[in-house]
Amino acid sequence: MTQTTEHPKHKRTRAPRRERGLPLTVWIVVVGVFGALTAVQGVLQSSALGLASSAFLFVCAWGLWNWQRWAYFALLVVFAIAIAVLLLALFTSTQNLLPFIIALAAGAATVVIIQPRLDEFR
Repeated sequence: MTQTTEHPKHKRTRAPRRERGLPLTVWIVVVGVFGALTAVQGVLQSSALGLASSAFLFVCAWGLWNWQRWAYFALLVVFAIAIAVLLLALFTSTQNLLPFIIALAAGAATVVIIQPRLDEFR
């Protein structure tokens, strides 16, 4: 009677594959495209802040693509700052309401799409 025994150290188990699904994939692409548009605007206006923000958005999109939890929280901080700045601009000048609504909707979309799947992120 021959018995083969595998050493448990040599067994390789593969982590279960995570599926992003359409909403998360589309949202990552939207964040990346917005980062590209911000980069173009930063180059056209010779704005270091525009280039830095576009690089930050690209890094966040890459982080979300790679299931990194920090990217989600970084995007939430960015949206919170943008909402606060745009809200302040609404109260102090005749700023258009549309950018505020877009920032609020983007922050809400980020929470709605990612929060239910946050335990899948590292």
